[in-house]
Amino acid sequence: MSKNPKNPFVISDALPIPEQFLTTKELLDEIDDYFSILKSTHCDLYRVVSEADFAQFIKRMKDSIESTKESINLTECYYYLQRIAAFVCDGHTKIQTPDAWTPRVFPAEVTLSKNRLFVRSLIGEAKIPLGAEIIAIGQYPVSTIIHQTMEYVEGTLEHYKEEQWADYFSFFLQTKFNLKAPWLVEYIHAGEKSSVEIVSVSRDSDVYKTWFRKRVLPSKGIQRTNGQNVPVLILPHLGFDKESFWKLIGDFFEVSANEPYIIIDLRRCPGGNGERGFEIIERLMNRDRPEGYCLVSSSVFRVSELYKKYVNYQIGCLYHEKRIPRILQKLPLYRWFLRDSIYSLIYHKALRAKIDDFVIINWSKRKPTNERGFNGTAILLISPETFSAGVVFAAAFKYATSGIIMGRETGGRVSMLSDSLSIQLPRTGLFTQIPACTLTMHGDDPNRGVFPDISTIYTPEDHMNLSDRDMLQVSLLIHKT
Repeated sequence: MSKNPKNPFVISDALPIPEQFLTTKELLDEIDDYFSILKSTHCDLYRVVSEADFAQFIKRMKDSIESTKESINLTECYYYLQRIAAFVCDGHTKIQTPDAWTPRVFPAEVTLSKNRLFVRSLIGEAKIPLGAEIIAIGQYPVSTIIHQTMEYVEGTLEHYKEEQWADYFSFFLQTKFNLKAPWLVEYIHAGEKSSVEIVSVSRDSDVYKTWFRKRVLPSKGIQRTNGQNVPVLILPHLGFDKESFWKLIGDFFEVSANEPYIIIDLRRCPGGNGERGFEIIERLMNRDRPEGYCLVSSSVFRVSELYKKYVNYQIGCLYHEKRIPRILQKLPLYRWFLRDSIYSLIYHKALRAKIDDFVIINWSKRKPTNERGFNGTAILLISPETFSAGVVFAAAFKYATSGIIMGRETGGRVSMLSDSLSIQLPRTGLFTQIPACTLTMHGDDPNRGVFPDISTIYTPEDHMNLSDRDMLQVSLLIHKT
């Protein structure tokens, strides 16, 4: 029996230590290597920023390091490298933030609106009111924290970058500004200015784990609207195995099949597996096209040397899982095991392509499922946090169903990057994500997100008052009909 293949992109299992130092030369070499990997692997590196501008940006950064630095700790190295990743402006190219660097977190979720910061939810029992506007932490005004960190946030569309910044908030506090708990937080609530000392929450605590599960796991619920109970399917992520996801949506549609309305809440979905979204779309498809819909407009993979390594590694892992003897592994058995997945075709084409070829993947049409569907009005809620596989879902919903989309433009573009490789850099030990595919959904403007049919506008006062404008719009829609 073959051994489990070694991940070709992992150099060392040792965790990067933020206090570890690199020499100036080591950091400059790391930047050169990172830039080289981006140029040889990224599927569309110069879509937003020109090649000349990118090269000039790298040169200015290296000149600055050479003139001012003798040695650099890994925290500073992270920020240099992440600034390069963010300069790509695609939302999928990034340096992964090591959780081990921040084992404890700020005990609240925040949201950014017009450069004002509001408390969105609490992790445990933080001593700050929901809806409070945070104006300073320690000696730093919030405006300073935002101004000095926004350049490190990846993304193309500005409204998405604001949401991403909020996700990075706790990391920025502890690594960029070296602000450790307890934090002295100044805030305004109900028109009064106050301050409070806030302690951190451990990622290993039951409080954090309970909050995190609720934050990422799909769930069903009921929204009371105009005297009606409207079933709600909440999808804060789409990265789940097929069997458990099918059970969830099967139960949901079984209960709600005869209801006049359902709500699918995709507002906080940053991505996952687009196939999970398609499994819902098949239950909602217009049935006047029995031949079905091709939900993806185009899909193009760049076959770099590293992507070929990735494909071979994935196939090796599959054969190990299926306990395939080594003597049979030269056969393309992966095509059988992946017969229900688009990756059977992707891997097949990638292995036969030359280095630096671009291969086009033709997706087959999806047809309405024979499973229990829904004949009423489906309402999909989207927001700037809807990204990646969330955008795939929203675009397919708009193209292939007669449902109504409400909310705000998605944070991800209709033509997006996907299928990122996770690659460890040799000197810092940090991991970068680099997309290998350009995935284009159906839509009017490939450089914008999916737009709602009925738009919602949020003001800072809405965040202060914890107003759910989207659900208010849903109530108005149901009331009118």
